Amino acid sequence: MRRIRNILLLIVLLGPAWSHSHAQYSIGIWHLRNISGEVDLKGQYRQLESSFNDVSEDQRSTYLLSGIKLNTSSYLWDKDILLIDLGGAYSPELRDEKYITVPDRSEVRTLKKVDLKATLFNNKPVTLQGFYNFDQSYYNRELLTNVRSNNQQWGGILSLNNKFLPLTLSYRNQVWDQEETQTGRTFNMDQENIQARTSKSFGSRDRTELIYSHQNYLYRYAELHQTEHLIDRVALNNNVFFDAKRRYNLNSRFTWYDQEGTSSFRRVELMEGLSLQLPHHLKIMGNFNLYNLKDPIQLWDQKRSRASLQHKLFESLTTKLYLEYTKIRLEAVNLHRESDLRAGVDLKYTKKIPTGYLNISYRYYRHEHATEGVSGMLQVINEDQTLTDGELSLLNKPYVDDFSVVVKDVSGAMIYQLNFDYILINRGSFMEIQRVPGGLIPNGEAVYIDYVYQQPGSYSYGANNNHFSASVLLFKRLIELYYNYSVQDYPKVNQGDLLTLNYYRQHVYGVRLEVGFARA
Repeated sequence: MRRIRNILLLIVLLGPAWSHSHAQYSIGIWHLRNISGEVDLKGQYRQLESSFNDVSEDQRSTYLLSGIKLNTSSYLWDKDILLIDLGGAYSPELRDEKYITVPDRSEVRTLKKVDLKATLFNNKPVTLQGFYNFDQSYYNRELLTNVRSNNQQWGGILSLNNKFLPLTLSYRNQVWDQEETQTGRTFNMDQENIQARTSKSFGSRDRTELIYSHQNYLYRYAELHQTEHLIDRVALNNNVFFDAKRRYNLNSRFTWYDQEGTSSFRRVELMEGLSLQLPHHLKIMGNFNLYNLKDPIQLWDQKRSRASLQHKLFESLTTKLYLEYTKIRLEAVNLHRESDLRAGVDLKYTKKIPTGYLNISYRYYRHEHATEGVSGMLQVINEDQTLTDGELSLLNKPYVDDFSVVVKDVSGAMIYQLNFDYILINRGSFMEIQRVPGGLIPNGEAVYIDYVYQQPGSYSYGANNNHFSASVLLFKRLIELYYNYSVQDYPKVNQGDLLTLNYYRQHVYGVRLEVGFARA
């Protein structure tokens, strides 16, 4: 044969090529503690010929990857006086694929990286640390994308190490520049952060932590949008155990957040949690959350309380009763009130049977909702959504104005772009949001969404939800047989002509097989 049909050649010339540690090399006051490095070179060549009817294809693929890394640690005078860590890396990558019937593809990737850290008075009552990090990456896909990114970070950390009141002060400056060299689009971020953190325990059963941070954030997107924010944040966290066995616990979280700039608002959050382990395998848990947001458009005040009683009978039956109440007050153009009451029970039963396990669960809850207000457009601020590929994400409110949607990262500083980073899809009365693969929103990342929606006015409803599930696992989970039944209805609806209510009755049953890494 003139050509070999399939050739796969993988060459690993150098793996972790060399490493040396605990060196005793010194020049005057400078002492080398250790040095380590790595050199990699990998190559792959592939040739494939195929013929289907009258179409012949010849594909040749070349892939080369190389890299060098070097890390050193040294000190001046003494390792507890001035400690210096220096590292660097360089890693080019090349991929070239040639075809007959489809366009060729050529990619080049390059990464350069330098890390420097200096620690003054290590393991002393006062420790000062400075750092500088620089990395540059270049990515080129022929006739499609050319992206060059520079990322610099520098700053310092001052630590006061003592048992009475330990204190940490830190400063961090980050500059990130990215350019699409083929289109000329640029992305720039300049971020400055100052943070102070201290913690204190007044006994063996408590811990209190206080954090203050100031952030200056500037972000420019392809000269189309600029975001600039000054952010101040204060957080107070407290954890107290009332007994030596830590059966009775109180958690407190208080956060004050003030943001000025492109979008300005002030937010206060309070979370209180109480947990009590009682005799006879009883456990009581209570939570209270307060959320208050004020911006130039509206005042949002939300209070939520939840209580639950849980009992565990041996290791097989768990029973939980719970009650949750939420009240929302929104002052915008008009006054708007909402109240939610949920009460229910959860039962879970697990029993070991010959060759496996039997699992049975049942859940019921009653949901009472009431809304008071006039029909009109209302604003939603910072709705939390997680965008994951393959999963459905709907905005919480129906009748959304498409042009009002603003999607941000959790800091509120980065504004994502429609059709570049995410897309919107109408699903009846609701709006679906999806991330765009290759955009700036990472897969599975949480985002905050602002939008305006049409409020249908005053209404109320009561809903019943029942869910039953049973499964049998046999032969160490080799086989699982399962059945789920769910039903939700609304026996009481007042003034709900403009509502979209989710009635359903669902049966799901099936079988799963799992052998090692294979699952069906």
